[in-house]
Amino acid sequence: MFLTDMRGIGGGESSLLNLLTAFCNTGVRSVLLCPKGDLFHEASALNIDLYEIEYPDVHLKYGFIPTFSVSCVVKIVRILRKHCVTMVHAESLLALYYGGIASFFTGIPLVATYHGYWPLKSYFNKLFLMLLCKHIYPVSKTIEVELISSGIIRTHVRIIPLGVNPAYLKPLPSRKEARRQLGLSTDRFIVVHVARFQEIKGHHNLLDALVLLINETSKRTPLVLFVGGVLDPPSQDVLTYKARVEERASRPDLLPHVLFLGQRQDISLIMRAADVVVIPSLFESFGMVVIEAMTVGVPIVATNAGGPSEIIKHGKTGLLVPPEDPDALACGIRQVLEHPDKSASMAAAAQTAALELYGPFSRCKTLLSEYRQVIKNIKD
Repeated sequence: MFLTDMRGIGGGESSLLNLLTAFCNTGVRSVLLCPKGDLFHEASALNIDLYEIEYPDVHLKYGFIPTFSVSCVVKIVRILRKHCVTMVHAESLLALYYGGIASFFTGIPLVATYHGYWPLKSYFNKLFLMLLCKHIYPVSKTIEVELISSGIIRTHVRIIPLGVNPAYLKPLPSRKEARRQLGLSTDRFIVVHVARFQEIKGHHNLLDALVLLINETSKRTPLVLFVGGVLDPPSQDVLTYKARVEERASRPDLLPHVLFLGQRQDISLIMRAADVVVIPSLFESFGMVVIEAMTVGVPIVATNAGGPSEIIKHGKTGLLVPPEDPDALACGIRQVLEHPDKSASMAAAAQTAALELYGPFSRCKTLLSEYRQVIKNIKD
């Protein structure tokens, strides 16, 4: 059973859908408990048992007594018993609390994927993790260090990176044909940025880099495609940031060189149409877009901030630049565009590495092995 309180689809939720798809293909029955939203809608197309569930917030009364929804725990326990679940896997912190309590009452072991951003300084959170969670799986070395430095015992932790969607393995048309299908120009450089609207994703840094590229040359100025929407439900900060990015892009100097494509289902085709995929994030705990672009076989320029620095070998499978440095970002993009042969060689090497390390069944096989080991340890 997988549990998450996320409604929208970001990198972690995309990877969860990939994992559920891989489990279906290997004959493993899966159950997913999540709220109504984009994730629920996408999961409904899979051959899994799906339940809509809301996870009420958890509070500490008097600073140390946890308060939670008893009815939510009861519902989870009933579903666990109905499906004879052998492993509970939490994909978010709030779902971990409820899954952990249900795990305690049923004796079914609980594990969790750590995507980053948990309030690990809280003594209650750390105690809960240590007592009820058998294993924690950070998705990168960067956040494994964060976990261990917070006081989580190393033996509880094992890095398991995310995996790409099997759909990314399907044959794609040529770059020219991909552009024709998408209605894009065949005589412009195309730069693609795939991310939800959130300041940490660095849309503004890419716009700053685009200004520099425009000022440097009047020949074949790149067209930047922003792909992605906002997570559901969007916060006011996110909506304000999105409006700020769109306002900046609508200025006369940038307007002819920027397109917003919104949330799309054909991201692999859009990547195939690109000359380069850019990840200008301030920080990434992993970087799903990185391994997706690698699998498609398109050159990549990413910031050396967290997960991408572990995935990409600079100069061999992509280019890494400092975060929040538009000059360096523009330089990296220019290098890819001006040296197509070398860029194609890096993209080919990246594709080989992605299929070997982040293939759709790699995470599935690793987790199944982990589940068996956790159950074996309990029996022993």
